[in-house]
Amino acid sequence: MNMPSTARLEGRGLARTQSRTQKKSSGQRSGKSVIMWLGAVALGASVFPASAQVETYDAVSPSSRIMFVFDGSNSMWAPVDGGRKIDVARNAFATAIDAVPATTELGLTIYGHRSRGDCSDIEVAVPMTSGLSVRSRMSDSVAAVRPKGKTPLSNAVRKAAESMKYQEVPATIVLITDGVESCGADPCSLAQDLEELGVDFKAHVIGFDLSGEEQDALVCMAEQTGGTFFSAQDSTSLEQAFEQLMVVETAAPAADEPASVPQQISVWVESVRQAGKPLPLRSEGAPGNDE
Repeated sequence: MNMPSTARLEGRGLARTQSRTQKKSSGQRSGKSVIMWLGAVALGASVFPASAQVETYDAVSPSSRIMFVFDGSNSMWAPVDGGRKIDVARNAFATAIDAVPATTELGLTIYGHRSRGDCSDIEVAVPMTSGLSVRSRMSDSVAAVRPKGKTPLSNAVRKAAESMKYQEVPATIVLITDGVESCGADPCSLAQDLEELGVDFKAHVIGFDLSGEEQDALVCMAEQTGGTFFSAQDSTSLEQAFEQLMVVETAAPAADEPASVPQQISVWVESVRQAGKPLPLRSEGAPGNDE
């Protein structure tokens, strides 16, 4: 089974995405003393030293606005393991968007699907909107694609970003492509411009059946905007790439989630130790009191 490859991105786009989520761990004490002490916390008892700071745990908010940019160029007729690229991509795409929360605004831009040799063949097929009905509209639009033309992916991404008003509100774009730019534009330069001008703009790229050299030409788009590049070579790995992408974009914990009581205990203990003070383990209501 081929898995989406991110080997070329160690320390690059994927690392950036992962670095946005702080993962904390803490120990949990057991026994009657812990139950008594947690009860004291719940009742508002003053068990934290005045100088101790309770650390909060940041959470990454899931993206609420995602525009997909779908490749409808002629090369999508080519076969891969699992069928023709266009059929494999349609199925994986439909499955992925069905998993997106209903509150997420979605949109769809397609390129290369209406005419041959036309670098202006770019269509915002489904403008940004929320609700369950948008999913069927997007799936129907992709199902109707008959690959024909070139790969103006840079201008397609630009047009998608502009339709999202990326200079005014946060915007996330997901580019699905089986080829590199074929209309003379520079995707790396475009990514830099969008990052500098946008309000929390981010682009993910799913490279479908790309060679190593072709991947290198598109990695920068994800890298320069804080997104992730996913490499897929067949139907299985494309489905997995979409699944991983949806985890990155929609499965984050709720924003501003407070630290749990066990987390607070761990942080408090560490703060007391760093201050060089003894732990009041035999004080009433403190951990370690077996009375």
